[in-house]
Amino acid sequence: MDILRTNGQGGDKATIVHVSDDGKKLSHHSQRDIIDFPSGGAKFTIRYDRKTNRYWSIPNKETTPQAYRNILVLTSSPNLREWKIEKTLLRHTDSKKHAWQYVDWLFEGDDIIAHLKNSLGGAYNAHDTNYLTFHRIGNFRKKNGEDLGTNK
Repeated sequence: MDILRTNGQGGDKATIVHVSDDGKKLSHHSQRDIIDFPSGGAKFTIRYDRKTNRYWSIPNKETTPQAYRNILVLTSSPNLREWKIEKTLLRHTDSKKHAWQYVDWLFEGDDIIAHLKNSLGGAYNAHDTNYLTFHRIGNFRKKNGEDLGTNK
């Protein structure tokens, strides 16, 4: 299975493409394989965490409220189809000149380390980044003292 970004499906949608065991054939069912996924129209990275048995991503939430790339969230899924926003990581009210995008990240112990391109104030627009920053999301599996994403 591969999850791809979408264009023209609305901001928070992605698409699942099934890959045959030999890697030579792709299939997709348009009614079943379009999923709700924050930032489905922009670049995202999904990684699997063995401690929680969940998939995690740090995408840009693009709808509800309407946003460009000015809301960055931490999400998780037990099955790659059903995604839950666990935390809002970064948010700015100005979507024209402020954005966080092209996030890539890794697990490091109980933390996540990430690098992202930023448009912060002085950029011409939100897509034209003027910073590259590195972040550590400490103990990402906890929210208000409770474990996130555990299969209970």
